[in-house]
Amino acid sequence: MLARCLILLVLLLGLLSPRPAHAASPTETMETFFEQANLLLRGADRTRGVEETRRAIRQLVNDMIEFREAAAHALGPAWSSRSQEDQNEFVELFSGVLERGFVAALVSKANVAGGVKITFLSETATGDQAIVATTLLGRNGTDVPVEYRLFQRGGRWKIQDVIIEDVSLIANYRAQFSRILRDYPYTGLVARMKGEAPEASTSDATADSQSVSWPRWIIGHMGDERGAAEPSLPERTERD
Repeated sequence: MLARCLILLVLLLGLLSPRPAHAASPTETMETFFEQANLLLRGADRTRGVEETRRAIRQLVNDMIEFREAAAHALGPAWSSRSQEDQNEFVELFSGVLERGFVAALVSKANVAGGVKITFLSETATGDQAIVATTLLGRNGTDVPVEYRLFQRGGRWKIQDVIIEDVSLIANYRAQFSRILRDYPYTGLVARMKGEAPEASTSDATADSQSVSWPRWIIGHMGDERGAAEPSLPERTERD
């Protein structure tokens, strides 16, 4: 009788004990992200203004990116030589840069009318890193290859890099930062990211900082930032 009671107690405790929640896979994480983004895009002109939608999408992106890993890769060798305080400051500054760049990169390539149309092709996961290969419907109606490199942090998969048509967003920023650091000290890069005047390097003390064309923080090229603008969201038009 006692043995039967113990068995029933064990079974009852097993039923009542909370089961571990299902951890979303890298692909499931990206699927959820685009489902949420598309809900915002489809409702842009119905339930909220364009500016509010843009802020909501950027907040969604902000929650999805692993900024510290991305910042370390973007800064390159200079990262390890900086103090913890400097690294924390750079992550904070770079998070805004990367967030805007990620949105601009996708909006510039994708047909976002009615939501971004994604096809998930494959997933490769090794330890705490993963690659999710996709295509998105481009502006000209063709499929654009996009890979998402993810990093697992705190039980969640988060974006570390995005590769669009073989162009890495993080490698793009790393190349820009390297060019700047060749002519300016690290403090000059930070000053520019803060929107302040750059600090000339000792090797270029005679350079006129006002004539320097600083890069625009978007994927694809080093461009003159004059005339740079936020990517626009599509306007929904009603049919008669």
